[in-house]
Amino acid sequence: MEIRITHKKTEISRQLRELIEEKCAKLERFIKVTGEVDIVLKEEKEYVCFAEINLPIKGAVIHAEAEAGDILSSFEEALSKAEKQVKKYRDKITKHKD
Repeated sequence: MEIRITHKKTEISRQLRELIEEKCAKLERFIKVTGEVDIVLKEEKEYVCFAEINLPIKGAVIHAEAEAGDILSSFEEALSKAEKQVKKYRDKITKHKD
């Protein structure tokens, strides 16, 4: 799985980049990712950070976004939303095959 991280109006450290890649790799245990995962991290004024995740899977694209006080917590919130969507999609497919 390839991960493309874009950051706007902020800089992310190498450690944060590695942590994000490690956490995204855990999504592959639920479903196969067919393309490149896009992660957009933005920092707006007054210390509000946004995270957006686009996850291409077979037959759909999972999109999740969140906002929080710092970049890491906004990313983790968006990742948990994406994880819920992936699990729901996986369950829908497995039930449909029965």
